[in-house]
Amino acid sequence: MKFVKIILLACMLCSAAMARAEEADPALHLKAVQELMAAMQTEKMMRTITGTSGFPSEAKRTIAFAKLAKVPPAEIHARLGRQVRRYVSLSTALEMTRYYNSAYGKKVLYASYNSSASLGGAWRPAPTAAERADMNRPAFIKAKKELEQADQQIRYEGFLLMQAINRA
Repeated sequence: MKFVKIILLACMLCSAAMARAEEADPALHLKAVQELMAAMQTEKMMRTITGTSGFPSEAKRTIAFAKLAKVPPAEIHARLGRQVRRYVSLSTALEMTRYYNSAYGKKVLYASYNSSASLGGAWRPAPTAAERADMNRPAFIKAKKELEQADQQIRYEGFLLMQAINRA
């Protein structure tokens, strides 16, 4: 029984040390989240958010799109990453960046931004056996779940960024 308690205590200490190590380098965390925003092509998400926002007139919507078009994608990734890092851990940012930079991840992004999937459809490209195996890894499953939970906050931060760009 003492052995089990010792093992549990060691595991708790190890996980606490890993969490502190992740918090210890905020610059690395910020960089990882900004790279995730780039891998997710959030500049396209910003166009979607702008398009679905309730502008009082079509002229104001056109002005908002023009202002958004002037902002370089790297600036969108940087600004959005600074806000989103509160919702996404370092490990999730690294894992999901790897996923969205993969061939299958790029197909998923293309489908979500360029088809009815962006309008609420559920179509996704079919993964190969190797891609399915990669997506069944515990690290990926955990990261995907965390990113899905943060999706509404990410979109909200995108909306706030769109408003800030529109005011400028």
